[in-house]
Amino acid sequence: MSAINTLVLASGGIDSTAAIAVYLAKGFAVEALFVDYGQAAAKCELSAISQIVRHYQIPLTAISCGGLGRYSVGLVRGRNAFLLQCGLMAFRGSAGVIAIGVHAGTGYADCSPEFIARMTQVFDLYSDGKVTIGTPFLHWDKANIITFCRAHEVPLELTYSCETGAPMPCGVCQTCKGLEELYAVAR
Repeated sequence: MSAINTLVLASGGIDSTAAIAVYLAKGFAVEALFVDYGQAAAKCELSAISQIVRHYQIPLTAISCGGLGRYSVGLVRGRNAFLLQCGLMAFRGSAGVIAIGVHAGTGYADCSPEFIARMTQVFDLYSDGKVTIGTPFLHWDKANIITFCRAHEVPLELTYSCETGAPMPCGVCQTCKGLEELYAVAR
């Protein structure tokens, strides 16, 4: 039996890197997709995911979608729906998994079970249920993901998780603040 084709939507951050590790551990045939949709951190994210795919020795496809404007920090309406649709368009093959590192505890509507259920309906329209959405962390919080990463030697030092695009984490955006609190508790 051949490995299940899996395309991980990869930002170079902790969650998507952990998702790569999950699917590789399951023996799936993993590829990564990076989408530059105009986010401030695109350059740093692409650099991080490039290092991560080299570490895991998996293919990376990077696409850029222009014309949407530039996004700074905070909520980007429709982002995860857009990323999933990009993944569906980029997916090679007739069946498999498009994985996204959404997790509990964010407060974002597009990280919820309801959102994934609705997007699954859209995927089913296009693929007759043959291409599914993988959400290994849907019911986990960030602390659970960090614990998984440490237990499975996920290269956290290669990840980038600041919304500003600054070379060093800004310490001000929601992502940086959340990680600082998490690492303080985890020490």
